[in-house]
Amino acid sequence: MRIPRKASSWLIILGLLIIGIVVVATVVEVQQAASPFDQIDDPGQSTQGFDPILVPEGGTASLLASQTAIPKTGDLPSAQASVWIPDRIVIPSIKLDAPINEARLKEIDFEGKKFQQWVAPNSLAAGFLTTSATLGVVGNTVLIGHHNIYGKVFGHLVDLKEGDLIFVYSGVKEFAYRISLKMILPERFQTIEVRLKNAQWAGHFDDERLTLVTCWPYNNNTHRLIIVAKPISIETSKGFEITPRVTPYPTPEGTLTPTVISSD
Repeated sequence: MRIPRKASSWLIILGLLIIGIVVVATVVEVQQAASPFDQIDDPGQSTQGFDPILVPEGGTASLLASQTAIPKTGDLPSAQASVWIPDRIVIPSIKLDAPINEARLKEIDFEGKKFQQWVAPNSLAAGFLTTSATLGVVGNTVLIGHHNIYGKVFGHLVDLKEGDLIFVYSGVKEFAYRISLKMILPERFQTIEVRLKNAQWAGHFDDERLTLVTCWPYNNNTHRLIIVAKPISIETSKGFEITPRVTPYPTPEGTLTPTVISSD
């Protein structure tokens, strides 16, 4: 059957439009993936791991110098023994028991400005932001970690719910926390303003809290998963029931739609 010349012309135009849309979408995707804020240290894992988190706005100037301002627990004189550096995290409901190492800062240039980002340890360990609060004092103690490579220390953080318990240790000293907030926020491909707003959750607060940060979902890291927990006494923690809650990792072909804004 012959296709009329007019219809054939429209088919050609439609085909060119489809090709153009695909090309533009591909270019945009490549440009997005090339953002300096979304690059992790291992080029072979460019869409996996923990996308570095920006240092909160207003806190960049003295961070590098202050990394060594917090002494190690073992180096403290007895008069300063109340300074507790986190070195282990336990979350019973997701069967997590892992060491805590210092997170690393890196500096990048973007549009003529310098920014600093926190990088999670490339191991089965959470990373402590050394400019955040130590344990047991007013302030925000912040831990970051990978969720889909390098041991997946925070791989099941997404399974946590409000009310779940978290225990953090400094040597033999134990601190208990109860989750009060869970958020999944757009991060990758977002503007610098959105990223800095998200980074404020890793900044200073006037109450005592623990904040855990990783990426989500498992397949493409487009969002920030943030858990906020408030301190409770060890005695109080013994009165809460612990419910195991570990879901399977999605298959490589699986897709996840970001719908979680806060905890259940």
